[in-house]
Amino acid sequence: MIRRLTLLYRSLLHRHELEEDLDEELRTSFEITVDKLIASGLSPADARRTARIDFEGLEQVKERVRDSLIGSALQVFLQDGRLAWRALWRKPGFALIMLVTLALGIGVNTAIFSVFYGMLLHPLPYRDPGRLVRIWANYRDAGTRAPVSGPMFAEIQNSNRAFADVAGIWVVAPRTFTSGEPETVKSARVTSNFFDVLGVQAARGRAFRPEDSGAPSIILTDGVFRRRFAGDGKLVGHAIPLQDSAATLVGVLPRDFQLQFAPDANIPADIQVFDPFESPPHVGPFPENGGAAETRCDSGGSAARHGTGGGRVSQGERFASGTRFAF
Repeated sequence: MIRRLTLLYRSLLHRHELEEDLDEELRTSFEITVDKLIASGLSPADARRTARIDFEGLEQVKERVRDSLIGSALQVFLQDGRLAWRALWRKPGFALIMLVTLALGIGVNTAIFSVFYGMLLHPLPYRDPGRLVRIWANYRDAGTRAPVSGPMFAEIQNSNRAFADVAGIWVVAPRTFTSGEPETVKSARVTSNFFDVLGVQAARGRAFRPEDSGAPSIILTDGVFRRRFAGDGKLVGHAIPLQDSAATLVGVLPRDFQLQFAPDANIPADIQVFDPFESPPHVGPFPENGGAAETRCDSGGSAARHGTGGGRVSQGERFASGTRFAF
């Protein structure tokens, strides 16, 4: 190992000494070969010609020896780098265009990979993401997906035999904080087990419980909690004034929590206030157009068919870990 490091050091920093040693060794070997040929009866001229043929060219032998030296690839790389730098130094305009093009190429590829990784490769920030499936309503006449309605969701819950649990979320009217400077934020209504199905635990306080269903209680995202209330943990468990009524803050979500839905789910990722459904969910269409049912599959089953009201619940999709999903 020490010998190899020594040879590498000489190859990189004392290259001229190696070249001189190589020339000397080749000359000595060539002269010895010529002397042997003369001793065998050849003339000096024929002996030298025959020796050159046997050596296959001194320069070719030198190239083969250089290629076999430790660090030869690095030496070639450094030499090419020096030549490239000299060429660019002589043409600064071309060098600037090349550097700008290279920077743009790296930036674009980095951005594309970041989006690709975030959309397809990055694991979902939920517990056991490979067991999560989504359920949506598929209306035959329209030929498009639609939110799961109240009756459909209630039927899925009541007749569920294939899933470990079923949860739902609907976008509702924005909520307005009235303490201090008024601020309106996006809001959603969820079943009390919504965060349990996702496997998300509150960073402060707790998630919703069945007894919270229909009660004036809310859960906030970490962003609005820090921005609006300066991250004051003493507010957890106390009422927060809203435009329509006060609601008890039962919990604050982790800082890295974010809803991840497909665009056709009509559920934005920047929802900041969650409040609980009444129990059981009321029958009839919900006031907003965004709705979803989420399930955690226990045995690879699919959602039951629903054939009333011109719509049906489509088969639940299984999402492998690392795949973005929408409900």
